[in-house]
Amino acid sequence: MDRPEVTWRIKSLLRDQIDSVLIALGQIPTLAPEDIVPKANFEPGFTCSPVAFSDWQNPLSDAHLAWRDRLVKKADLILENRLTYFDLQAVHHGNPINWHRDFSAGVDAPIIQSTHIDYRDVVKFGDCKLVWEPNRHHQLVVLARAYVATNKLRYARKVTELLRSWIDSNPFGYGMNWKSPLEIGVRLINWVWAIDLIKSSDVFHDELWSDIQQVVYRAMWDCERKFSQGSSANNHVIGEAAGVYVAACYFRQIPGANRWRKSSQDVLEREIILQTFPDGCTREHAFGYQFFVIQFFQYCLRASETSQDQFSKEFCSRLHRMYCFLNEISTDTGRPPNMGDADNGYVLDLGELPRDTTELLSVGGHQFKDHALMSSGKSETVFWLFGGVHQPALGLKGSRPSVLFEHSGYAILRSRRDSAFLDCADLGYGPIAAHGHAD
Repeated sequence: MDRPEVTWRIKSLLRDQIDSVLIALGQIPTLAPEDIVPKANFEPGFTCSPVAFSDWQNPLSDAHLAWRDRLVKKADLILENRLTYFDLQAVHHGNPINWHRDFSAGVDAPIIQSTHIDYRDVVKFGDCKLVWEPNRHHQLVVLARAYVATNKLRYARKVTELLRSWIDSNPFGYGMNWKSPLEIGVRLINWVWAIDLIKSSDVFHDELWSDIQQVVYRAMWDCERKFSQGSSANNHVIGEAAGVYVAACYFRQIPGANRWRKSSQDVLEREIILQTFPDGCTREHAFGYQFFVIQFFQYCLRASETSQDQFSKEFCSRLHRMYCFLNEISTDTGRPPNMGDADNGYVLDLGELPRDTTELLSVGGHQFKDHALMSSGKSETVFWLFGGVHQPALGLKGSRPSVLFEHSGYAILRSRRDSAFLDCADLGYGPIAAHGHAD
């Protein structure tokens, strides 16, 4: 670590100690009653998806029918509190859900002040990844999509049931789920999407709606002041800023939202240039994490477009290059080479999890009107993001020449029948190499 990072970490430790005292005394940021926006007066800053129930009514294509059937099956399991992630398949998570349990190891993380939680201590607290994953709340978006696709209120009501359960079980500053700003960022994006997709259902009661605003306010405040720096400022700071940006754009009437929107956008504009090469490769040299950060940038860009905000031309150009890089290195085998760590992290479940390269690239193709990135099949993720009028076109076919990525240090040699991927790159991003070490 250099001197500025050491200084930042010392200040962070001091901040955490002060927080510990203030939280114990109940001195936490709180929206005043007059700052709570009644549901009837709420004006969302943007619309997440153009898809409505009418888009799912007859006549539906075979693809739409398959999407709806798959979605309903997945949502019905969530109605029973049966969740699937990592190696856990449709595991019952309690009734109500136990939001603090590592269901793989059978360990409950104690609900103590987050400052005092050592998330690396798997014996005492469980595996943090196994605790955090269901708390990212991907399942809320699945339920909300199922409501849009079927117009059945049970899916919307389940969203509010899970939100109520989570808020009651996770007081601010306590437990594993307030420990990581990145996890807060991912959760904020999923909350925004789930809330927006079911907002027409009239299932939000006044008390829950008020509590949601309090939690979102505290989450944005807490996340923005803890943006990662130094050797930690890899994909984490991108996810943290993305969560604050999306929430601040959507809940624009919350006090402080405009300031947090601007500060998080500044971080995103800076980091997309700092953390990627001009050829579109991530400086982490971990292609699995390139999947992850592309999604953060993409959902922020869509939020900005539908809220009349604007990212720079440099931001858009670099994001386009990131898609193009993944397309080039995946074209020979259908997936990127296994370079760097991968934890299969994703931001939103919009039908196809983004481990599928084709689906991720299709989103980039429609965003930037680049037919070279578009798949030959229909994409549910594209459908939710852009609506039914945008149909995937055929990607470019035929033989491709060898290519050198001079900035990032990779090359692909191609003959008529074979290809070879060559790695002449640095080990990873920054002094600790972060996720690039698995090389």
